[in-house]
Amino acid sequence: MGEHSMLARWLWPELKDGQAASMPTGFFIARGVAVALWLTLSAVNLVVWLMICLISGGWDDPWWLWSVLIGALAVAGVRRVTRVLE
Repeated sequence: MGEHSMLARWLWPELKDGQAASMPTGFFIARGVAVALWLTLSAVNLVVWLMICLISGGWDDPWWLWSVLIGALAVAGVRRVTRVLE
């Protein structure tokens, strides 16, 4: 296998063995934090929206899409910065 975990290979498919040592640590960590925050907040928003729909008995506008889309843009920005600085 390699020295990177399966999660690291999923989050950073272009990562080669030994590459993390040459990448700035702060940006490498920022990429993982951005992905984790985006996925967590998106999941929380989706669950809250589903609860509102179940309690009210009708479909509410999918307002959680705003956080998913904006979060995806933020993750893409962090990913782009880290790829430029590689």
